[in-house]
Amino acid sequence: MSYKYLIYLIIFMSSLAMADEVKVSDVNAILDQADKLAKDIKLPDNFDKEGMKAAQEAYQTFQSDNIQAKIKEEKDSLLNNEFKEVLESKDIEALKKLGDGERIYIFISSSIPVETIRNYIKTIDAVNDPRICLVMRGFIGDVTDMKKTLTYIRSLLMKNPACNDMTCQVFKSEVLIDPMLFRLYDVKAVPSIVYAKNVFITDPEKSEGSLSNADGLKISGDISLQYALEKMAEKTESQTIKDILNQMKGSFYNGQKG
Repeated sequence: MSYKYLIYLIIFMSSLAMADEVKVSDVNAILDQADKLAKDIKLPDNFDKEGMKAAQEAYQTFQSDNIQAKIKEEKDSLLNNEFKEVLESKDIEALKKLGDGERIYIFISSSIPVETIRNYIKTIDAVNDPRICLVMRGFIGDVTDMKKTLTYIRSLLMKNPACNDMTCQVFKSEVLIDPMLFRLYDVKAVPSIVYAKNVFITDPEKSEGSLSNADGLKISGDISLQYALEKMAEKTESQTIKDILNQMKGSFYNGQKG
């Protein structure tokens, strides 16, 4: 796999996750930066030996008293200044209707009409619960062409698909690329919506699809998220799903359909 596209993925997704809004000009700048960084990558001939040595040296440097002191200083500064009001607010926890072990996955593919996917995204943005996300099985076309997939995801997340200037904004919605989740919940048709429970991962580097005790209720077909959750609420009597439905039906929802 090309390291250039790995850089695209890391930088682009990090920017989406951290920013309140992403502008087209920002994305273009990120992709340009990735091109420049990729040209400077030099891999050692003896990758295993030299790579392990470099990793050990990097780890030792990271663990040094000097670096750890700087990290603590920056962390304390952020907590006590920039993010003080956010951390003191109860609004963040209020956004999380789903519990720690609960997820709502919406399984999609590029074969689904764009407007259908965008309706899901609008609903996720309105509900604003980070434990509700879209899932794709893999990259579009050639696995080495990550840029094509990222461009597709960006087009889905743009509030105004025609926007191409400094005012462009994106919906708050996470799009995962995870074939293990497809396999775990035996998703053979898209769209499919899964309400999952007991999703507890001790290693944050692992996919949530690596669980062995999957407990999920699945509904497949071209249906809205609200309709799927109504059916799930009937079957599970889940209070969290009912809370999300009430949130959807609230005045803030602005009549959007998803």
